[in-house]
Formats: sequence, C-alpha cells, structure tokens
Amino acid sequence: MDLPHFKILERMAKEDPEALEQLRLAHVEAIIAEAGESNERRLRGLQFRIDAIRRGSSNPMAACLRISKLMHDSLIDLNSVLQSDLSPPPARLAYRSGTSAVAESELNTCQVYQLEKFRAARA
Repeated sequence: MDLPHFKILERMAKEDPEALEQLRLAHVEAIIAEAGESNERRLRGLQFRIDAIRRGSSNPMAACLRISKLMHDSLIDLNSVLQSDLSPPPARLAYRSGTSAVAESELNTCQVYQLEKFRAARA
C-alpha cells in the first residue's frame, strides 16, 4: 500500500483531517497484517501505546515528541540487550593487565575477558 504524494497528504491534513486519519489507520492495519501473526499482538500493543500518547497530548507536535522518546527509549533497551553479550556479568574486577581482565564473581569463580574485544565493541 503506497502513500499518496506529500502534497496530497498536506492538503488532506488541512482540508479533510478525517480522511487522513482513515488513511493512517488503513496503513497501520496493512503493516500489522504484513508483519504476520507472530508479531501481531506485540504490534497491536505498541499501536495502543502510540494511540494513547496521541490522545493524551495537547497537540500533534507534543505527540510527535513523546512518540519519538518512546522509540528512542526502545532503541536504548535494544542496544543494552545486544551489548550484554559483550559485557561481563555483574562482578568485582579483581585484576587488570594490559590485555585482559579477571572478574571475580560472588561465587568465587573467575572469567577472563579480552579487553581488546571490549574496546573494539565500545569504539
């Protein structure tokens, strides 16, 4: 489902906002349908949150900023999950040399992490 040209959308926003809203809803439904059943519940939940933000905002710009923050927070959470494979578990750093660090966990076991791997991942 393709969007109309920007000028047409702009005119709809000024002259027929209800038609623009119907177009938006149709596109939302099409995108959720294309994502498949396995993602439908999660996407409907996300759309519910977006709609609640839109309803609770004083104007469209405020809604846009709040939705943008929601997306940014989600991206930060995703980044944390992706980076967790490269981060040592919560532990006290007991020894550090030029190329590796030994982390001593609460269970008195230790693991060696290559610092170059961490430095490359964080660069």
